[in-house]
Amino acid sequence: MKIIQSSHDSKQRVQIIHDDKILLTVAPWYGAKLTAMKLNAGQEFHDVLWPISDTDLESNAWFKQSILFPFPNRLKDGQYHFEGRSYQFPINEVEVNNQLHGMLFNAPFKVTDTRESDLEASITLAHEYSGILPYYPFPFVFEVTYRYYLSGFSVKFQVKNTGQERLPFGIGWHPYFQIDGIGVNDYVFSSGDLEEIALDQRTSIPTGERKLIPNPVLALNKHKLDNAYQLKGETTYSLKGPDALRVSFRASDSLSYLQLFTPDGGETIAIEPMTCNVNAFNNQEGLLTLEPGDSFDCKVKIELTKDTNMTP
Repeated sequence: MKIIQSSHDSKQRVQIIHDDKILLTVAPWYGAKLTAMKLNAGQEFHDVLWPISDTDLESNAWFKQSILFPFPNRLKDGQYHFEGRSYQFPINEVEVNNQLHGMLFNAPFKVTDTRESDLEASITLAHEYSGILPYYPFPFVFEVTYRYYLSGFSVKFQVKNTGQERLPFGIGWHPYFQIDGIGVNDYVFSSGDLEEIALDQRTSIPTGERKLIPNPVLALNKHKLDNAYQLKGETTYSLKGPDALRVSFRASDSLSYLQLFTPDGGETIAIEPMTCNVNAFNNQEGLLTLEPGDSFDCKVKIELTKDTNMTP
């Protein structure tokens, strides 16, 4: 595998290529987002992500493939309290007065390491933050490593507290899945036991109520999703289509929260692993802290297979 770096009008792209086929593309200049990826199943490569154009990047359409930090999902009224002090994030979900998805989804990253061999390749990118913003005065270095190998793909997130105080945080990822450019309306999501986290219908902030759903099998043509969950067993789940293609996920145990979102039209589904609940800076559910000098990492592994058994 080879790694190619290119730049046009300061818009850098990094690509992993194998046998002249582009398998993965990253845009470091805008949130280190994956803009396209192919995975192999049954001796064939398939596009698995909802593609991102330059226009999509510049408008941050749907938060496609965004890295979410220092919290995923929503922060009620953009406000939180930590160790006796109050903070106010700018509001970017104006209609309900929330802050949505933190501060890294459009941040510039730098490529800090690349590795390649015949069988795999990886790209590590980093964003260094000095703590300058009053609503999050906690310095950090955030790294993301995309690793591609012939049987699958993994993404690893790592944050290091480079400041002198404890750092509160959560991590999430916002990828949208679409197979070969075709809508996923006929696909099925399945997992082990989940707790559905009830959300206020207007603000999408948790109400405090939960409901256990044993071994859910959610047909996307029957469920319009914008729901938060917590996995109660293994952090594994899958998305399977009528053509027997299955996208399988295995996440770190710390990524036990999950948001599922299906935009209108049946084109795609966002499957969003998270280390914490919605509004975690206020409800403390899954909120993590780092002591000065300490690091934390978590990972998601994705594989594409073609099943011979057609049942979900």
